[in-house]
Amino acid sequence: YECKQCNNTIGTTASKFKVCAFSGEYFCTSCMDPNVFMIPARVVHNWDFHRYPVSKRVALFLLEFQHQPLINLKKINPLIYTGISEMAELQILRIQLNFLRAYLFTCREPVIEELQKLVWPREYLYDHVHVYSISDLAQICNGSLASQLQKIITFAQNHVKDCWLC
Repeated sequence: YECKQCNNTIGTTASKFKVCAFSGEYFCTSCMDPNVFMIPARVVHNWDFHRYPVSKRVALFLLEFQHQPLINLKKINPLIYTGISEMAELQILRIQLNFLRAYLFTCREPVIEELQKLVWPREYLYDHVHVYSISDLAQICNGSLASQLQKIITFAQNHVKDCWLC
């Protein structure tokens, strides 16, 4: 019957409380963040992109690491590629980009700098095909990550088709 962060008494007879959707622990209303957040585990395991209330400490964590590529789907949930059509499509795009990168990195033309500009700051998208950030997961739902990757792949394919060395 204590808030996990500030240790104030909480409960039905004391002050109000809420449950953090990330940790499952109880917090007083002053230790909960007023915003709602997408929970990475719910996306990875349940394909749930709803936003939920979290504690202020968890909100800081999610905001700090939202652009860091920390989620390796091959290790966490490899079946997501067979169960979710968007993930299967995205995986195909990332594998294509990975193969095209191999061509572009061996080319003499300065096309690799152009590829890096298009992908920056997410070079892991063509280096590690199973790694995602929290913001990547959010972009999968609305299709913007797939369209971004498709534009980059089209650029790389056009170069490979037209370049005498590639």
